[in-house]
Amino acid sequence: MADTGNGASLSFSATTGSYQIVSISGLEVTRDVIEVTKLSDTGRKRFIRDDLAEMGEVTVSAYSDAGAPSLFTDHGADLDETVTITYPQQPGGSTAGTVVFGGAITSIKSADAEMGEIMLIEFTVKGTGVSAGYTFTEGT
Repeated sequence: MADTGNGASLSFSATTGSYQIVSISGLEVTRDVIEVTKLSDTGRKRFIRDDLAEMGEVTVSAYSDAGAPSLFTDHGADLDETVTITYPQQPGGSTAGTVVFGGAITSIKSADAEMGEIMLIEFTVKGTGVSAGYTFTEGT
């Protein structure tokens, strides 16, 4: 059953703060292909799938008066922490879906100040795949 994003949340294992989140973009995980065509091949090119997946990034928008995460939090040598996106529980469901991945905050954009517009900050969390890898758990 389709649902809205209302009730979704984002949490970090090391970065602390309370953010009034307006939107969380989805995390896209991709795996490139590598061409392995030889001169002796005919008719078509040959490809194999790369062994390693590329972790994408998540962009978060939040109200500016709720604070912003720090790029300068000491996360240790690998600058990596566990990031959890929890989706809203579906009507009649028993558990919420989650995406858990290793990530690091890589950018923070302060709010644009415009007349008649709510001020929002944006921050980007790059999937590193280190501490938590990547796990998607479907809600039930």
